[in-house]
Amino acid sequence: MRIVQYQTVYKNSAYYCGPGPAVVSDENGDLTLLFRRVRSWLKSGLAGHWHPSTETCLTRSTDGGTTWSSPRILFAGHQCPCLTRLSDGTLVYHTHRTELVSADIVNTALQVRGVSTTHWPGIHAGTFVQRSGDGGLNWSNPTFLHGVPGIEPLHPDLSIPVGVRGNILDLANGQLLVSAYSCGRRASVGPDRSHLFASSDGGNTWSYRSTIANGYNETYLHQTPSGTLVAWMRKDDATDLKAVLHVSRSNDEGATWSDPVALFKGFPACVGVFGSGTLCLAYGYRMDDAFGVRARLLSEEGEPLDNEEIRIRDDGAVTDLGYPHATTLPDGRVFLVYYINRNTDAQDHTAPRYIESALIDEQ
Repeated sequence: MRIVQYQTVYKNSAYYCGPGPAVVSDENGDLTLLFRRVRSWLKSGLAGHWHPSTETCLTRSTDGGTTWSSPRILFAGHQCPCLTRLSDGTLVYHTHRTELVSADIVNTALQVRGVSTTHWPGIHAGTFVQRSGDGGLNWSNPTFLHGVPGIEPLHPDLSIPVGVRGNILDLANGQLLVSAYSCGRRASVGPDRSHLFASSDGGNTWSYRSTIANGYNETYLHQTPSGTLVAWMRKDDATDLKAVLHVSRSNDEGATWSDPVALFKGFPACVGVFGSGTLCLAYGYRMDDAFGVRARLLSEEGEPLDNEEIRIRDDGAVTDLGYPHATTLPDGRVFLVYYINRNTDAQDHTAPRYIESALIDEQ
C-alpha cells in the first residue's frame, strides 16, 4: 500500500472534532462524510467527549476529497457518528448519545459506566439507527437497539446503555448487521461485551442476535467472499492484552463466534476493500512510542498477507486521535478518514483535533 495524498477535511481551532468520522462513496465517487464537533475547551484542559452540545455535521466532496462543502448541522447531542451506504443507495446512520440531566437524577441512576458525574452530568441513553433515502437531507425517526439479555436501562425513560463505533454490514442475503457494546468496566456488571443485532427490513427494525465476545467493544464487521463474518474488536482492560486488536469469526451468520484471537496493538479498526479484493485494515495507534493511525494489508478472507505495517500518521501530540473509517472509490482505491492532532500545532493537549483524509492505493 502507498499513501497517495493527505487532505484536511475540516479544521477550525474554535471547535473540537472528536471520535468519528465516517465516510461513504457513491458510484460516481462523490463522497458524503459525517463528523462531530463541539466548541473547544482544550485550553481549559477538557476534551469534548460526551459534551451535550456536540453537533453532528455533514459535508460533501465531488472531487475525490480535495475540497469539501461547508458543514451542515444534522443533529445535536449525538456521539461518534457512523455512516453506511447500502447497496440500494440508502444512507444509514447510527450512533449513541448521553442524555443531559441534573445531578439529582444522576444520583438516582445506577452507578455504573454510562453515568457521568464529571464536567457535564448525563446518563447513557442508548444506540439508535436512522435512515435517509434522499442523500442525507431528511432522516427517519431513531430506532433504538434493544433486547440484550441481562441489560436494563440506566433510567426508566431511556433505552439500554449500549455504545457503538463500527459499521452496519449489508449482507449478501439482504440482512443488515450491526454491533454495539454494553458498558461494563465495573465489578458489579463485568467487562464490556460486544453484541450483534440484525435487521431484515433495511434497518427499520432491529433484534438482538448474539454476543460476539465478552471483554470487548468498538467492533467492525466484514463479510468475506466465502460468506464468513469477521469481527475486529477492541480489547481494553487491565490485562497484558490492553489496547490490542482482536479478531473473531462466524460461519453461521453471527449466531455463534470463535474465541477472539489477539492480533497487534491498536484500536479501533475499520476495513477498506481495494479494487483487487484485498483489504486495508486501518486502526488508531495510541501507544507510548507514537500517536497516530496505521494500516495493514489483508487477504480477501481477512488473513494477514505479511507483517508490514504502514504508518499513515505517527506525529500526534496526544493520544486523543484515530477512529478511522474507510470507503472504496470507483477506481478501486481506499479513501480513509480519521480525527487527528499534530505535534506541529502544539506539543501538548492544546493541539487542535480535526478531520483529515488519506487516499491509499495498492501497489
